[in-house]
Amino acid sequence: MANKAISMSKVRQIIKLYTQQMGKKKIGERLGMSKHTVKLYIEHFRSIKIPKEELFRLSDFELNKLFHPPKEMLINDQLKQLYDFFPGMSIQLRRRGMTVAKQFLEYKALNPPSYGETTFYKHYNQWRKKVNPTMHIEHKVGDKMYVDYAGATLPYVDTNTGEIKNAQIFVAILGWSQYAYVEAMASQTIEEFITACENALRFFNGVPLALVPDNLKSAVHKASSYEPTVNENFKAFADHYGIAVLPARSRKPQDKAHVENMVKLTYQKIYANLPEKEFVPLNELNIQIGQHLVTLNNAQLTGKQCSRSDQWLMELSALQPLPATCYEMRKLKQVTVMKNGHVYLTEDQHYYSVPYELIGKKLKMQYIILPLRSKSVHAL
Repeated sequence: MANKAISMSKVRQIIKLYTQQMGKKKIGERLGMSKHTVKLYIEHFRSIKIPKEELFRLSDFELNKLFHPPKEMLINDQLKQLYDFFPGMSIQLRRRGMTVAKQFLEYKALNPPSYGETTFYKHYNQWRKKVNPTMHIEHKVGDKMYVDYAGATLPYVDTNTGEIKNAQIFVAILGWSQYAYVEAMASQTIEEFITACENALRFFNGVPLALVPDNLKSAVHKASSYEPTVNENFKAFADHYGIAVLPARSRKPQDKAHVENMVKLTYQKIYANLPEKEFVPLNELNIQIGQHLVTLNNAQLTGKQCSRSDQWLMELSALQPLPATCYEMRKLKQVTVMKNGHVYLTEDQHYYSVPYELIGKKLKMQYIILPLRSKSVHAL
């Protein structure tokens, strides 16, 4: 339609200003574009004869098809054969380890007199942009779970003291399905963080290949762009579940864009719907959060005919099975072996014997904490 296509947000602004009786020249000045371009989009808006309210309910993809209809392309049998291959190829690419290069070899084996690799890539990229123009990162099914804490806290009543305290809000999301888990925790200690991660895995009913935390002190002992040091207790938890830990790089929000976006949705869809000035115990706060989380996960995704819950059901088979037992929380402590061949643990005020050869040595003592688990894994 126009010589140079503009974004759909600009198109919406043009239509909005035009329906407010603003002239084409002023619209162009306000939006930083030529009067001629504004005129072309206004004329097209008038020609399609769709009310503004109905038009604004369309997704960017649907709106783009209206204002930038695809040019008719002469297609021969060989090109049609190539484009017919792409839908199945996009499904195969969701599998772990599958690449475009492998799909090219499969296409070539099925169609010996076929296009070369360069032409194959060119047409695939054109097809992909039309089918999913907003796609930036292609997440693999069962690949990653992203976790973070929301910046804003929520108040709750401590049932032991009657004090009003601030709960830390833990957010987790599966990369491919965007299925989310949200839980209010008493703090961000390593024990609480591990419990929240475990609750998320139990909620997702499976284990992805990797867990991507921010550089939280509970997860990362020493941050680094190349080899971050993971907290020993958290590493033991990851080993129990057979999941790799891939901390996001510092100041690289694109590494965890999914969970950052989910934090924003948590504010909009959960925080905003909780009763104001009503303080409840932590377990009741999590019940309220769980109710709104169900609505969030079951809502239809923009530009799709399915919800996060629907996509999770498709991703479920790609997740690894949960271990039979929960992780046993443990602590590490440096102790010195006394002359009587024992070490003393202050937490339980008990002495424990060690081989006499270790008298006078400093040891790293590991002990298990009796579980005090959260009961707030939201059942759907």
